[in-house]
Amino acid sequence: MEKQKRTNLIIAFVVSAVTLLFVLFSVLAYQLIAISNAKNEKAELQNEISALNEVIEDSENKLEVYKSEFWLEKLARALGYKYANDR
Repeated sequence: MEKQKRTNLIIAFVVSAVTLLFVLFSVLAYQLIAISNAKNEKAELQNEISALNEVIEDSENKLEVYKSEFWLEKLARALGYKYANDR
C-alpha cells in the first residue's frame, strides 16, 4: 500500500509539474507575441512620425515663402495696391 501511495504521489507531482510548465510556456509565448506586436507598432509609429516631421518642415518652408516680402507684394498687386512711383 505504501508503494502505491508513493507512486500516486509521484504521478500527481509529475502531472502538476507538466501542467505548470505548459502554463508557463503558454504565457511566455503570449508575451513574446505581444512584444513582437509592440515592436512592429513602434516601428510604424516611428515611420509616421518621420513622415509628419517632413510635412512640418515642408510647411515651415512654404510659410517662409508666403511671409516673404516678394510674395506679400505680389498679393498686394493682385489686390490692386501700387507703389506711389508705379504707373
